[in-house]
Amino acid sequence: MEGYTLIWHQSKSEATSELLSLKVQPCIKLIPNIEKYPNHLTSKIIRKLIKALILLAYPSQWGYFFPLKQQDSLCSKIKQYRTLLQNLGVDKEITILAHSAGGRVASMLDTESNVKNLICFGYPFKDPKSGEDPTRIRNLEIQQKPFLIIQGRNDEYGGEDILKRYQLSKSISIQFIEANHDYEYLSDESWEIVTRAIEDFLRPKQGLST
Repeated sequence: MEGYTLIWHQSKSEATSELLSLKVQPCIKLIPNIEKYPNHLTSKIIRKLIKALILLAYPSQWGYFFPLKQQDSLCSKIKQYRTLLQNLGVDKEITILAHSAGGRVASMLDTESNVKNLICFGYPFKDPKSGEDPTRIRNLEIQQKPFLIIQGRNDEYGGEDILKRYQLSKSISIQFIEANHDYEYLSDESWEIVTRAIEDFLRPKQGLST
């Protein structure tokens, strides 16, 4: 929409993956037959070695090989984004857009004074493997800022049953679409529903005094 400045925040792990995707493939092409057997143990070992050699030149990215030591916990991410929001300026009016686990982080940032509202694509209400987790929806019960959740009817992290299953704050609105958690193969009709829902959500409400 016009009048909005988009700022895309990329985590260190995402930046590392992007770096490797750009640099590993040209090296792979120099090794005969390796692309014919991508799942072979030898192929996997070679790819890992190539990644290690590339990352030797990027010490700040070494955490890629030590995921247990990476600062990717929920609390750590919340702290990072609080700092980012403060650096953007308390006078700003910010809309946070997130997907999946990012929505959990976003839901805990609505106390920041410059956060105006929030949008999440595919909120992870539950874990498909381990089931219900009260910590995932606890903050949604007390949400204060307007929060639009665009949820797939077939989302394995919570589908159309979420309205009956969870007690959500009145500030939260849900828009269902025909999609799974990863939003794969969205139809033109679904895309239109998504864009219309976002436009309506962001459009200034008429007749309201502040």
